[in-house]
Amino acid sequence: MGKSTIVSVLPFALTEEKPGLIPGYYEIPMAEKGDFSILVVKDGYHNVLIPLADDKAPPMRVTDTSEKIAESLIMDYTNACLAIDYELSAFPGLFWIEGEQTKALIKTLYAAKLKSANEMTMRWFERLVKMADDDWARYHQHRTITDLQRHACTYLNMSKEWNFNVMTDGAKLCWGCKVAIHPRAITCSNCKAIINMEEYTKNKDRYVNV
Repeated sequence: MGKSTIVSVLPFALTEEKPGLIPGYYEIPMAEKGDFSILVVKDGYHNVLIPLADDKAPPMRVTDTSEKIAESLIMDYTNACLAIDYELSAFPGLFWIEGEQTKALIKTLYAAKLKSANEMTMRWFERLVKMADDDWARYHQHRTITDLQRHACTYLNMSKEWNFNVMTDGAKLCWGCKVAIHPRAITCSNCKAIINMEEYTKNKDRYVNV
C-alpha cells in the first residue's frame, strides 16, 4: 500500500472530507508556531457501479493513490481560501512528500521546503489581515471577520480592534445600534455612540470630529 506524508506549518488543524472516497475523512494536525505537523496518507479507493443489460455487476473497486489524495487535500483547501495569490507566493504552507516520513527526516531533508512554506504562510496571513482591515473600516461588523483572519492576526502578533471573539471575549452590544463591540470599547466603531463615558471624558480630544 502506497503512502505519502502531508506537511503543514499552519497554526490550526484542517479537516477535509472526501465523499465517495474510502477513507473519506482526513485531519491534518495543528502546527505549533515555529514547528510543523504531519499526516501520513495511505492509498484509498472508491467504488464504481457498472450497469449491465439485465442486472448490475458488483461494484468495481478503483484505487486512489496516496499521492493523488495528498495533492487533492492540499489543493481543495488552498483553492477555497481567501486572499491567496500564487504570483506573490502567498498561500497556505502545505506540501506533501512521497512515502511515510518522520518529522526528524523532514527537518533534515526538506529544510528548504519548510522555510518556503513558512514564508508563504506569512505572506498569506499578511494579506488576510489587510483584507480584514479593509472590511472592518468599511462595515465595522464583527461577522465580516473570519476566524482564519483572527488566527492570522494573532500569529503575526498584531494588535487590531477587530481581533476578538464575540462568543468568548465578553463582547457587548452597543446601546445605540445593537452591533457587537469589544468589551473595552470607548465608542462604538459603527455608530460612534459613547460606550464608556468616563474614559471618553478623559480622552475627549481623541474623539472630536471623529
